[in-house]
Amino acid sequence: MNIWLDSRYSLCEGGNHIKLIKQTQPLAYKEHAYDEIKQGIVSHLIPEGSLLSERVLSEQFGISRTPLREAIQRLELEGWVTSLPRKGIIVKSINLQDVKEVMQIRKANELLVIELLIGNITNEQIKQIRQQFIPSKILDEKTILPFADGDKFHIQLAKHCGNQRLLQLLKNLSSQMQWFGYWALQVDGRAKEVIHEHALILDAIKGKKIKKAQRYAIEHLEHTEAALLEGLKIRDRSSK
Repeated sequence: MNIWLDSRYSLCEGGNHIKLIKQTQPLAYKEHAYDEIKQGIVSHLIPEGSLLSERVLSEQFGISRTPLREAIQRLELEGWVTSLPRKGIIVKSINLQDVKEVMQIRKANELLVIELLIGNITNEQIKQIRQQFIPSKILDEKTILPFADGDKFHIQLAKHCGNQRLLQLLKNLSSQMQWFGYWALQVDGRAKEVIHEHALILDAIKGKKIKKAQRYAIEHLEHTEAALLEGLKIRDRSSK
């Protein structure tokens, strides 16, 4: 199994290793293992389809297999990994049904977020979001990527909607969106499009134009979905 990984990770069977950070606080063993593995998956440092070894993970974290298995069970319940008899723990791959389900929820929630935040968000808060996510000068494809983290942008908007349950719902989907977003941003020019689309949404919100902001938000998510599907085609071609 050929796996390309960041140098700080080391995990898999067959000579492929991902270096994971050891935890020194006993009470946090399970949580730490869960967080490290999940973040590796979300960021694609642990690629889709990777075979994880309990033995290697246990050694890398410096913990026994009991808290590690509890962490893996939680990851499996959340749909990040699958345990297969006589094979081991497999990192799941993004499929079309995943994309369809998550994007349907995001579109519905986005409409409500914008409806609620229009009356709450201030011009100063909009300015701060713009400074964080809209670069003041033209950047190249590499340096623009931190600004194009679309899910963080949407979470920042949701923080001003006044509905904590809605915000938590979006946060629960955030890791999925970041996992998906990696492939959407593999499409040439998508990062710059994301910046432009975010700017349109902010301008409409500042002008208190609810319908226009909602339309821009839905169009943005539709463009993201289309880019993601194209990115998955790139993934599938590269794996052949």
